[in-house]
Amino acid sequence: MPEELSDVLRDLFALKKSFPRLFGTISEMKFERKKDSRYEILLYPQHYSTRIRIGERIDADLLKNILLVLDVLNKQENTLTRELDFRTGDVV
Repeated sequence: MPEELSDVLRDLFALKKSFPRLFGTISEMKFERKKDSRYEILLYPQHYSTRIRIGERIDADLLKNILLVLDVLNKQENTLTRELDFRTGDVV
């Protein structure tokens, strides 16, 4: 594994250990390399078709916010959102 992923892997291990049910809402993750040596993460949550773009780290609070927004969007009729951007802290 590239060294650049070590922080996010530690985040995932801590999330799985402290919040296993929350960790279980993650279906898959894709790491996209930026122009420099950094990565962005595409998160694919279970039970939702919307992918989530986040920065280089993940924690329980971020994942809870993501699920809250997805739940609100899911309850709205005629809403088709392919991707949400959580890189800046504000939902885009």
